[in-house]
Amino acid sequence: MNWLIIPILIWIMALLIMILPKFACKKIQKLKMELVLESELAQNSNPEESNYKKIEENTLDGINIESLYLISSIIASILIALGTFILCLVLLL
Repeated sequence: MNWLIIPILIWIMALLIMILPKFACKKIQKLKMELVLESELAQNSNPEESNYKKIEENTLDGINIESLYLISSIIASILIALGTFILCLVLLL
């Protein structure tokens, strides 16, 4: 019975890996909104800081979320296949 826990844990890890890009996307959106607000506030008082905030915002725009989703889905697919293989081994033994 204890051996059945291993494939279940592998599948749970795969699901968590598939969820991680969504959290990263939300965090990036939150950072972008904060940078936009800080940039607008700094534009009146300190134009140089506003330029730096815009550069930081452009850097965040350069992060490719689609590749993050692709990589996480590939890793999760491999883990799901591995978990299924281990479950078959456990059931056969």
